[in-house]
Amino acid sequence: MKKYTFKNGVLPSKGTGFQSSAGRNDKGKITVRFTGGGFKRNFRLLNFIDTGYIQSVHTDTNRSSYIAWCKNISGEYYYKIVSAVVMKHLQVGSILLVKIIKSFPVGSLVSCISIKSWSEGLFARSSGSNAKIIKHEGFDTVIRLPSGVIIRVKSNSLCLEGTPLGLVKNKSLTAGSSRRKGIRPCVSGTSMNPIDHPNGGKTRSSKFKNIFGGLAKT
Repeated sequence: MKKYTFKNGVLPSKGTGFQSSAGRNDKGKITVRFTGGGFKRNFRLLNFIDTGYIQSVHTDTNRSSYIAWCKNISGEYYYKIVSAVVMKHLQVGSILLVKIIKSFPVGSLVSCISIKSWSEGLFARSSGSNAKIIKHEGFDTVIRLPSGVIIRVKSNSLCLEGTPLGLVKNKSLTAGSSRRKGIRPCVSGTSMNPIDHPNGGKTRSSKFKNIFGGLAKT
């Protein structure tokens, strides 16, 4: 996890460059439509193992949850996801504890869960998502993921208490805001010509075709 830590206290606001493929493969052929453009994005790496003291809280363009700029007792700095439990009493110097999952009782809500000990948190990392502990069995713990799937993880897996907290998303997006996110305009197939789409060239017909040329199910 040394690549996620910074020796000095300078905040790495730029983070790591995030390269977009714009929906094209290695030969330049478009494989994902309506993708490309948008603002340049930076990706901030997170540390899911160390316990740290919060210095400041920020938003990340690539995440829905808040991230905290933390410092540990060794003087190393890194980013961590902030849970709602910490945000209730947030102040500079607040501790962001990382515990093993077997230390929580059955029925607790946890987040940023690793699949094995001393590894990166993989489950319940987005804003508003959490996993519920169902039972502890020997060296394993049974949890219910936000999707409803029930899995087993090691009892010494690391996690955070509570639910990650983030901004409320605005669903009323405009065309300009979508383009800045890298989403290009989507043209319906019925407005195209017959050579461009199976549904193209339709004027008064209500029969639509699928991508194989057959009639689509309505």
